[in-house]
Amino acid sequence: MPGGSGIDYLWVAALWFGGYLDSASVTVHDAPATIFQGPLVSTAMDGAWLDSNEIMPYYFEDDPSGVTLGRITETSMIEGRINCLFQDVYDPKSTAYEQFTNMYTDKYSDRTYTGFDYAIDNRMHIPLGLEIKQTSYAWPYDYAKKFIIFDFTIYNRN
Repeated sequence: MPGGSGIDYLWVAALWFGGYLDSASVTVHDAPATIFQGPLVSTAMDGAWLDSNEIMPYYFEDDPSGVTLGRITETSMIEGRINCLFQDVYDPKSTAYEQFTNMYTDKYSDRTYTGFDYAIDNRMHIPLGLEIKQTSYAWPYDYAKKFIIFDFTIYNRN
């Protein structure tokens, strides 16, 4: 950022989500108490040294393969705009010159791909049941060249 500069401000940028799952009411020394499963953490990291890729673009509730929801889609508010693949990306519902949307989820738990959480919370990955929609917005105008807006919508499917 800015585009074409070769400057990467998001190296090792990450999303981390934490929370508790399932609760149970118990009695401890004749007093009511609640036990929770957690705290649990799901991470998405840019960096190879932890080998933890718990948030992936597939295994959605409505699209397990990720063929539809896991794709990165580019749209633009500019009629006739062509992307780098020479595809028309004009969409009258877009609000930016360049708009990218994709989704990912923490629900995939195959340790071949999710890695080991021992470096983070000393256990195998337990999904929180989240689906995340990310949309980024960018414009080429002088006043807007030095920033990109990221909008995240987080769905709790648990």
